[in-house]
Amino acid sequence: ANDCDLSSIKELWIKSFDDEDEHTTEFYFHNLYDSKNTYLLKSKDEIISMLQIRYFDIMKDHKPLQVGLIFGVATNPKYQGCGYMKQLMNSYIKI
Repeated sequence: ANDCDLSSIKELWIKSFDDEDEHTTEFYFHNLYDSKNTYLLKSKDEIISMLQIRYFDIMKDHKPLQVGLIFGVATNPKYQGCGYMKQLMNSYIKI
């Protein structure tokens, strides 16, 4: 994702997550969002699906390990059930 996508990402975020409101969304995007870890499936300027990866450091067998948590997964309601999220996930996994 890039900065020009931000308003559309926020719009899809609000539509997709019932427990979000403008206040919690602004908090997330101001404090936790990272465009470098946001992946989009778009058609022209319309976002069809999005997912974000949040990275965390954990300890495994007494060794530090960085893991990615797939987060903020959403598909525009008019495209749900068409397999677009699967396509986006498969693209991310290949990176």
